[in-house]
Amino acid sequence: MSSKIETNSDLTKDEIKELRNQTGMTQFEFAVELDTTPQTILNWENGHTEPLAIYQDKLKELRKKVLKK
Repeated sequence: MSSKIETNSDLTKDEIKELRNQTGMTQFEFAVELDTTPQTILNWENGHTEPLAIYQDKLKELRKKVLKK
């Protein structure tokens, strides 16, 4: 995966997993950070469901923080 990700577009399942890996968080920790459940994170990463707009916004904010490091 490329580390150059468009910061305003919705994250794909692969980008969500890559973002979580870049943060060094487990699915549980990532879920706590985003105020959701580990099962939801698993579903996003496996492509079973897509994040609602509120979570896409949270993911984009987290991605901005990661890219600034």
